[in-house]
Amino acid sequence: MSEEQTLAVEVSAIERLTPLIKHFTLAPVAGGSMPAFSGGSHIVVVMRGGARVHRNPYSLLSSPQELDAYQIGVRRMEESRGGSHFMHDQVTVGTRLEIAHPVNLFALDKIARKHVLIAGGIGITPIKAMVDELTNASGPAVLVSQIQAGGVGLNIQAASVVIIAEPQLTPSIEEQAIARAHRMGQVRPVDVHRLLCEDSVDQRVLELLTAKREAFDEYARRSDMANATPDALDTGSETELRRAIVAAERTRLKAA
Repeated sequence: MSEEQTLAVEVSAIERLTPLIKHFTLAPVAGGSMPAFSGGSHIVVVMRGGARVHRNPYSLLSSPQELDAYQIGVRRMEESRGGSHFMHDQVTVGTRLEIAHPVNLFALDKIARKHVLIAGGIGITPIKAMVDELTNASGPAVLVSQIQAGGVGLNIQAASVVIIAEPQLTPSIEEQAIARAHRMGQVRPVDVHRLLCEDSVDQRVLELLTAKREAFDEYARRSDMANATPDALDTGSETELRRAIVAAERTRLKAA
């Protein structure tokens, strides 16, 4: 890859999303706009660290309509060849890098009547740009995502229906996912639906979730109570909840 084929960029912002994932904003050194791209595109980041040069592809997660900078998400891989470690350990705000022009090997089908997007983990990154592209297109679209992967970093005001397929032991995980659609800029009512299996462990999980939410509303949402009771949020660990759910389910199955 020659210098003529690369663009000089500067890291203008870094955000740690999880202990293993960092979000990088790359702005053009020369100013102006970045080359146009479409949802699903990736760039190759050239990292020069001494005698070793790393070239890693990363999906673009910024909106195709916003070309003042590119955004990428990098997961630290313990068994990597060094590229993700370089990005996490050596790259700081102000670091200059080289990137290749965007390439799309994962493009949306422009003539499709409907789109269903499925992703989990770090694989959510190209989906973010696709969501932004579909937001500005006509016709329906569906995003199917693992709740913790899609519950952060996405702004999906174009969506007005959220379907939760499995209850979570931590209420905030569900609330974060719902907040992807029910947030500033949303102009429609947001309907939230649950898919539950009748006469199953789902019922016991919902009972425990209800108890946790009631405890939170009673103590945490009222600042005077929260200040008077510092441990008001201690409603049991997820491990304890799982044990309680398994025990209740075993009892139910024996009685059936």
